[in-house]
Amino acid sequence: MAGKIGVGAVFLVIVIAAVMLYGSARHEQGKLEGINECNAEAVRSSTEALRDLERIELETSRLSDSDIDNDLRALGILRADEDR
Repeated sequence: MAGKIGVGAVFLVIVIAAVMLYGSARHEQGKLEGINECNAEAVRSSTEALRDLERIELETSRLSDSDIDNDLRALGILRADEDR
């Protein structure tokens, strides 16, 4: 009888340890997947931001200072010479 209880206890400890190891492995896998998703999203966001910056720089390079001054003047804003 004591032998059966001992074997049962050992079996129960092995099952608990296996469940804990499996849970820990799944947790680590989920954590790494989350990190990878965040990194991929950061790369996508950075790429989009660079494209937007290039579009803005292209658009602003097309504007002359006199056009900017005229548009600002129409809004009642005067630019200082050091802002040109």
